[in-house]
Amino acid sequence: QDEYAEIVAIYTSPELIQQINDKAYFRLYAYENQFEFISVLLEHFFESPNDFKTIHPQLYAHVKRMINFNENYFTKKKKNPKLTSCFKITIIIVFLTDNHQVSCFFFVLNLDIFKS
Repeated sequence: QDEYAEIVAIYTSPELIQQINDKAYFRLYAYENQFEFISVLLEHFFESPNDFKTIHPQLYAHVKRMINFNENYFTKKKKNPKLTSCFKITIIIVFLTDNHQVSCFFFVLNLDIFKS
């Protein structure tokens, strides 16, 4: 299934886009063109995933499949009594090719601070 094409089909459907717009969750520039729409979806996917999943579960699922995202990889936590702080920095680079293939590169940096 071509998830990118599914998202573009949603974007090009006036009825569906109106339903999405009625919820006032996405920034207004999301509706400038299909590329901005995809960009805003990806922003929300990583910036506020729980809200996105709750407010727009179908769109969330399309984005998740489009980028082949595995939530379990990012949510597993190790228990360590000496761990005092943990910071996670995620950098995402997204490329959209001419044939509508989406490539994402994730760089995750974990900074763990332990007490001695």
